[in-house]
Order: sequence, then C-alpha cells, then structure tokens
Amino acid sequence: EKEIYVHNLIARYGLIDNLELKVKIPYKDWSIQRQEPVTKPEFDNSGLSDSTVWARYQILSQKKKDPVFLWAGVGLNIPTGKTDDKTNGKLDPMTMQVGDGSWDPILDFGITKKMGGLKLNAYASYTFSQEGDNDYRWGDTFQFDLSSVYCLNEWIALDLELNSVWKDKNEQNGADIDTTGGFQMYLTPGVHLMFPGTKHHLAVGVPITVYRDLNGPQLSEDYRVVLKAAFVF
Repeated sequence: EKEIYVHNLIARYGLIDNLELKVKIPYKDWSIQRQEPVTKPEFDNSGLSDSTVWARYQILSQKKKDPVFLWAGVGLNIPTGKTDDKTNGKLDPMTMQVGDGSWDPILDFGITKKMGGLKLNAYASYTFSQEGDNDYRWGDTFQFDLSSVYCLNEWIALDLELNSVWKDKNEQNGADIDTTGGFQMYLTPGVHLMFPGTKHHLAVGVPITVYRDLNGPQLSEDYRVVLKAAFVF
C-alpha cells in the first residue's frame, strides 16, 4: 500500500501586461507498507520536492472583446528535491525519492470561454523529462484537461473536469522499465466556496478513475482528494 500526500504552494504574479510568472513549490510525504512479502523493505520519505516555474503569455482576452481567453507558456521543473534517501543503509529507488535531479522543460497552453455564470476550459501540457540523478529518467508526460465551472450563486460554484494523463516509460541506465508509464483518465467533480467581495475561494475535488491502461503490473490509485485554498491580493 502506497500513500502520497502532496502540499503545493503556488504563487502567480503579473510581470507586465499579458505576461504572468507562476511558481510551484511542493512538499511530498509518501510511504509504502507491505503485507507480503514481508522480507522487502518499507519506505517512508518526506521533504521539499522539485519546484516548477512558468512564464505564460495571454494571447487573447474576452476583456478586450476577443471571443475567448487564450494563453501559452513555457516552464521548467527545477531539481530542488533530494534524491539520496536511504532505508537500512541502502539507497531508496527513485520512485520513492522526493526529487529526481533533472531539469525538465514544459510547454503548455489553455483556453477559456466565459458565458454568464458558466466557464469552459481546456488545458494541455507536455513535459520533456531529462535524465536526473542515479542514472534515472522519468518518462515524458502529456496532460489534457477539459473542465466546466458553473456559479450557482455568489457563494458556491460547481466544477466538473475530465483529466487525461499519458506517461512514457521510465528509464534506468538508458533502458526502458517496462512496468512504468501508461494512460489514465479521471472524472473530477468539485465544489468551490467563494467569498463575495474578494477573489478568495476554497475548493475540493475528488478524481474518479474512469479509464486505466498501464504498462504491466504497477501500483495505481484507489482514490485521491484534492483541496485548494486560493488568495488573491
């Protein structure tokens, strides 16, 4: 059984007109407990993980009478997490380290259409994974999301997302690891609690796996809960 808790601190700042800087600093706490075979080690690692910085440019805006909001961006995963955790004196596998030691470029874009109290979104990103520490390389990742948000009133909004994630196989010493990577889809219902007069809000979402096609036998999700608190200054 593998448990993962991820706490993300995310900050966004408008540098100039239409250009935004975004930074994500994650803290990970994860563990593996085994029922059998009991001879294999259990892991329990936590700490600051790899951070990410993006620059995003807004190409179109409904505020300027364009038909949609459209933006594109570039990002970079930065190896701020450690990769040398050990259990019983032996280096833990990279899948249990909180960092990976690589600098990974990212391309992403998003489009939003607002129609009264309804907001429709589409988002796509591709991460070009590089080889990191311990001769390990995580597979490239492509993510594509569709979502809709509907405001019931000034306090509550309902959210429904379709999240798709494809991951290429990981590599160790230049060779593919056949029991890694694959494709998964999630349907994520959620609720936003808003505070009238501000742009602050709280949100909760529960991704539900609706399709899974993994490469070989590997651990997959039983459930996940996502909590979010946003403050705009």
